[in-house]
Amino acid sequence: MNIKFVLSVFVVFGWIGIAPVSQAELVYKFTGHITQIESDSAGLLAAAGLSIGSDIHYAFSVDFNRQAVITHYDGSVEELEDLPRPGEQGNIYADLFYADFLEGVFIKDPVASNMQWPNGALKNDGGIYSTAPSFSSGSFFHDGGYYSMSVFRDNHPEFWNVGDQVNVFSGANVLDGRFSGFRGVVTLDQISQVPLPSLAWLFGVFIMVIFKRERGYLRQRAGI
Repeated sequence: MNIKFVLSVFVVFGWIGIAPVSQAELVYKFTGHITQIESDSAGLLAAAGLSIGSDIHYAFSVDFNRQAVITHYDGSVEELEDLPRPGEQGNIYADLFYADFLEGVFIKDPVASNMQWPNGALKNDGGIYSTAPSFSSGSFFHDGGYYSMSVFRDNHPEFWNVGDQVNVFSGANVLDGRFSGFRGVVTLDQISQVPLPSLAWLFGVFIMVIFKRERGYLRQRAGI
């Protein structure tokens, strides 16, 4: 067996043993129902078959150790800063962290949601905890062209626990300005770690790569 192969095995196991493994990313899952229809002048709720009592659910992938990001229409990604920024003063504080919308019930107009509205973004998912003298609020949000949704309550999402009830808002406009929106209540059913590839799977992939390289090398030497 080629000595390079043996050395590579030791290298990969050494890397697996010492490389830091992040367990910070979590999946938050919620289920509940709609409690209030704010308006349906745009007809989006009726079109989606939603009414008071309709079941709703949500899932977000969250990492409190990463900053929230926004993807612009040109594909560029911007990392959002907390408020106040270094050197600034004020009585409002906002912690912006990574939260990626995975699935859930929300409304949007198929035409308006594809418009590139001013100050909009191709993808705007995240989490925020903001405080001021008279209020505090934490949320995960999913916004786009002419629509937005969020799950929220009055403390930092990092301290939300399984069994907690959380509020929901989803609203959207059509191009002529008409609005549809609902509010709901959901329960945080599950907080789970994002699964990482097992060491056996990583090693299997590594062996396949090395084997193909070795076979190619031997075939080349044999003139095949």
